[in-house]
Amino acid sequence: VYYNGRFVLIFDDEKGTQRIFQKHSNKITALSIHPNKPIIASSEVLKIGSMTHIWNTISFEVIKSIFNEEPC
Repeated sequence: VYYNGRFVLIFDDEKGTQRIFQKHSNKITALSIHPNKPIIASSEVLKIGSMTHIWNTISFEVIKSIFNEEPC
């Protein structure tokens, strides 16, 4: 799992495939992977504040999006 620009990429070594999470509109600045569950939190800085998406790495479903109005 890694991020590049506004995308999070998940590479499956066994299958030789790559999946891309594309819900961000700006460059990703932080990424956190849950140690026991298929969940990732990824964040981007906006013109005003920031946006964090918490999402499932299997379905790519967004569990929650959190907008923070505080300047970064």
